[in-house]
Amino acid sequence: MSFVKIVESFLKEKKRVVLVGNAPIKTNVINRKLLSGFIDDSEVVIRMNCASNYSKGTGKKTDILGVLNIGDPAIEFSYRKKINKYVKKDISSVWFSRPLNLYDSSKILTQDELSGHILNFQELNHIPTHAISKEQYQSISKMISPANGGNSNDPSTGFCILHMMLLAEEFKGLKKFIVGFTWEGWVGHKWEIEKKICLDLHKNGDIYIL
Repeated sequence: MSFVKIVESFLKEKKRVVLVGNAPIKTNVINRKLLSGFIDDSEVVIRMNCASNYSKGTGKKTDILGVLNIGDPAIEFSYRKKINKYVKKDISSVWFSRPLNLYDSSKILTQDELSGHILNFQELNHIPTHAISKEQYQSISKMISPANGGNSNDPSTGFCILHMMLLAEEFKGLKKFIVGFTWEGWVGHKWEIEKKICLDLHKNGDIYIL
């Protein structure tokens, strides 16, 4: 089913949650307006990190912000790189894509400490937070581990936030959509495996890929 047909078939059903990735939205002006309206009319919209697709064909609504709290990107969010103030103004929750009881790659800050620095620097320390559990994170990591039983790999932020969305009790009964995913980026992620899992979820009707 094409992007337009998926959107049009669910336009009247507002009970949906949309996870917006940061990959460029490649569609014409008319379809960008259609997509923007679809996202802004959804019950819940989740964006991630700097939310670079904000207002660029994906509407402006932002209820939850998923944030990476490990490695160099997280350190930048903790002292140098500000998230767009318009993205932050309506956020009701911040989701962290790594458990709070893991260590950062620097072995200096715990995820809990680094997450706290991010909230303080971004002026989001008044917002409720939720972090993926260690058990959930380990389960997701195993999904993308080599079939031959090799070491588990580091899942992408989008892949972690997607599974947090799928597991969230408050979203049971809501249709789930993702947009702005191209499954490419940092070489440490297993993009092809993540893409296959997402396509299988789409095929099974667990999510709809726009």
